[in-house]
Formats: sequence, C-alpha cells, structure tokens
Amino acid sequence: MNDAIMQFYAVRKRATEILKNAVHTGVLIRAKFCSQCGSTKYIQGHHEDYESPLLVEWLCCHCHHVRHKVRRYKSEADVRNGTCPCGCTFCFEKIA
Repeated sequence: MNDAIMQFYAVRKRATEILKNAVHTGVLIRAKFCSQCGSTKYIQGHHEDYESPLLVEWLCCHCHHVRHKVRRYKSEADVRNGTCPCGCTFCFEKIA
C-alpha cells in the first residue's frame, strides 16, 4: 500500500474516532432520523471531508452505503436504479 493511501486511512480512522468520542461525551448528538430518506434505523455519521471530523450528515446505513458508492461511481441515479458496478444487492434495494 502506498503512503497516500495509508495517510488517507489514518485520517479517516482519526475522524471516525473523534466523531465517536464526541457522540459518547455529548458534544454532538446523533440525529434520530436519516437526512436523506427519513428512516430511523441504523443512523450513521457521513463525512464529506475527513479533515472536518465533527461536520457530518446523519444517514441511515442504506443511504450511507449509497453515498459512498456514488462517490466512487457514476451517479446516485445509477446506484439507486441497480446499475452499481460493485454488484452488491444492497445498492439495489429501494429506499423506503
């Protein structure tokens, strides 16, 4: 693994730990629902920029997965319409 990838993973891990500690200590409060679809199940913090660990969008597990696939591939419409190149069935589920 090259140094740039190692650094990326280190920054991502640090952002995740900072967010987890902020939620645990009450500095940040986890949202009760997904900002994308309104689901109340499995809410996770999504970082658009790992350099800003407390700036997150609260998404359900499904929308969080879709957001990362969109970042890697074509468009959200492609992922939601079942043309995600990863081939996983998770991307093909419809948002309730």
